[in-house]
Amino acid sequence: FNQLDLPEYPSKQHLEDRLLLAIHEASEGFGFG
Repeated sequence: FNQLDLPEYPSKQHLEDRLLLAIHEASEGFGFG
């Protein structure tokens, strides 16, 4: 629990973009926003 299993991304920027997208989508989906 409270753990992220992340795949390897080609760059740190790519990882950051995906994380921000996931956080944004999750916040809307679960009503935290």
